[in-house]
Amino acid sequence: MLDHLEVAQVHLVGNSVGGLVGLELARTVPHRPRTLTTFGTTTQLSSSRGLVRTMSLLVH
Repeated sequence: MLDHLEVAQVHLVGNSVGGLVGLELARTVPHRPRTLTTFGTTTQLSSSRGLVRTMSLLVH
């Protein structure tokens, strides 16, 4: 979506699963997020990897 909108960087705010999506975005394309704010989010991506993959499929 960012490519389609021609947006180079974003300020991300994510709550709960949205925070996991933000963390995954920061991990996989670290040049995109200018800032990342999460709340109510775990940092245990390995336990939530399937959920993050599912969420990313919804975006595409």
